[in-house]
Amino acid sequence: MASSSRASTTSPVRIFSRVCASKLSKNAKQVIANVCARTRVRFPVKSVLEVLSVVSEDTGVSHRTVAKLKAECLRWNLVSPKRRPRDVTISSLRTITHDSVTVHAIRLNVKSMYAKREIPTLDSMRKAVHEDDDLPNFTKTTLWRLMKDMGFTYDRRIRNLGIIVWRRRYLRAIKEFRRQGRGESLMNFPAMCVLSVVAALFTRVNWQSWSVDTFLSSLLALLHAAPIPRKGFVTAFQSKLCFLVVWFVCGV
Repeated sequence: MASSSRASTTSPVRIFSRVCASKLSKNAKQVIANVCARTRVRFPVKSVLEVLSVVSEDTGVSHRTVAKLKAECLRWNLVSPKRRPRDVTISSLRTITHDSVTVHAIRLNVKSMYAKREIPTLDSMRKAVHEDDDLPNFTKTTLWRLMKDMGFTYDRRIRNLGIIVWRRRYLRAIKEFRRQGRGESLMNFPAMCVLSVVAALFTRVNWQSWSVDTFLSSLLALLHAAPIPRKGFVTAFQSKLCFLVVWFVCGV
């Protein structure tokens, strides 16, 4: 009898290492709550303190933690503890781990890509680093974290490379037209011509009673009558665009 009383006063065998109420996950709390409910059904005569003692011995969790968990179940739903951010010291930064030569070389690679009018991505940076024999090989995650410690920020690309190249070509063309004194309105001449012709046809006659051949012949006549700024200005792409606009209008 003395041995049993001595065993009850000692701490239970811990299944979880260094466990406390704030370190238990949601699943662990649910297991302890199920054991507590099952123990209460098995021993309906026992008091609450005796049930908590049995649950503490079965699960290896302290008596106080089981009591807090039982009170938490009665108040609200079980939740997992919040993850605290890792305390990063200055000595653990990757800019300290790697020498200044490596950091400077990576920074030069980024600036050289911008000088070439290229958008630096993580894959292109990793390829450039691996091609350099003086730099160590990095995994994708390590290189991303190193560049983050260096002060670079990652932004998701919302436009593909083709759209960016087309925009830069368009801006260069506008700059060249302004230098020549022509303005950028000439670049949009085919689309403007089609819209003006369609508007003119709408205001002249009842276009719904026209056939497709009649509409196209009238449209081509007005297009030929319109002044063209210079020879060869209407490209094949712009001609197809005009045809699609006309076909859409005729199909309405």
